[in-house]
Amino acid sequence: ASEERDLSYEIQLSYVQIYLDGISDLLEPENSIELREDPKEGVYVAGVRWESIGSPDDALAALRHGNENRNTAATKMNADSSRSHAVLIVQISCSGAGRRLSGKLHLVDLAGSERVKKSGVEGAAFDEAKAINQSLTTLGRCIEILASKKKERPPFRESKLTRLLSHAIGGAARTTLIVCVAPTMTDKFETVNSLEFGQQAMNVLVRAKVNATTDLSSLAASLMAQRDAKERAVRAMELGVVQQLSSQLDEVVRLEAEVKAAVLAAEVAEESVARQKAAHEAAAAESARVAAADAAEKARLLNERAKLTAELQTVLLSVTDSPEVRTVQAEKEREKAMLTEQLSALGAEVAAVETKSHAQMLRLETQLAPQMRAARNLGQLAAYLLQTGAHVEAGEMYVEACLLLDETLGAQHARTRQWRRLLFFLVHAPAIAAMVNGSGSGNGNGNGGNG
Repeated sequence: ASEERDLSYEIQLSYVQIYLDGISDLLEPENSIELREDPKEGVYVAGVRWESIGSPDDALAALRHGNENRNTAATKMNADSSRSHAVLIVQISCSGAGRRLSGKLHLVDLAGSERVKKSGVEGAAFDEAKAINQSLTTLGRCIEILASKKKERPPFRESKLTRLLSHAIGGAARTTLIVCVAPTMTDKFETVNSLEFGQQAMNVLVRAKVNATTDLSSLAASLMAQRDAKERAVRAMELGVVQQLSSQLDEVVRLEAEVKAAVLAAEVAEESVARQKAAHEAAAAESARVAAADAAEKARLLNERAKLTAELQTVLLSVTDSPEVRTVQAEKEREKAMLTEQLSALGAEVAAVETKSHAQMLRLETQLAPQMRAARNLGQLAAYLLQTGAHVEAGEMYVEACLLLDETLGAQHARTRQWRRLLFFLVHAPAIAAMVNGSGSGNGNGNGGNG
């Protein structure tokens, strides 16, 4: 894939140590090196030797060579104790397609923090232990501030170690911490401190970013090559299209001629439509003129009609004023007065008849009131007997009430039928029907011949 994309890789390696808060080159100890800072690259080691790496064996050989120059000493805690912090820096760059990607890998071997009382160091070894503990303390303070997310700036510049690793532990790179501890109770204090340091380092939030720059010259060359390739393909495609369409050019010319003829015909049709439109407008104007003439004629006729109507009214008024007409009108008025008097007399007679009939009805109702009260009392008595269980006596009371109503006005009279319905619902129709049936069957058994 890298060959197809025309990418090139370059790997370089440097190896330094921080001893007594000074920095030295392990690959070439005679070099005078120092830490510097660049706005783009950040903190870097100036003057260090960079070893080009082409295989894993080259990297291992450079690592072994650097370890031979590293400061070590024997203490009561370790026969081969590291007296410095070692930093292996691997730089990888990838160029191609107009971009350059670069990255650095810092492999750091931190010297362990030690208690002078247990290690038993003296003289120069004591100074070494003091420098190691001081740099580790500064590293711990930086980790603590980064983990607490305080606005306070970490003290990276207080030691060479933290300044060199400021980019690695400052949150812009992926960082992994490996804590080495001893499984013995005598090293409990160092083990707990190391684990607490590792736990605190886990709280540092890192956001790695890609270090990419644009190689303008290579990008321009690549774009030019891509443009030339696309233009060649376009030209080849155009040539192929022209060859394929050469046989269709005559057809295109013929179609263009047909289109021109159709356009000409459309223009002729438009002119014809314009002439027809003009004729239609002329006809509409003539129709409007005729309508105006008709309106004027209608107005003249209406005026004549009004004139004739006025003359007719005048004639009628003159006729009405004649003696013959007045005589006829007087005769009609007399006949109308006579009819009005006759209607008034008939109305008086009808009112008298209605008054007499109403008085007769009141007298009749007054005469029938005792019979109605008696029939109602019999119905209420029948309802009471029905509730007490005397079905036969209730039936007899109901029959007597019905007979009393029939004898008053006759069985077929409208008032009699109305009174009987009221009496029936007074006694409760279903129960009365049952009692009547029971009473009828009892009488049938006793007087079969009458049935």
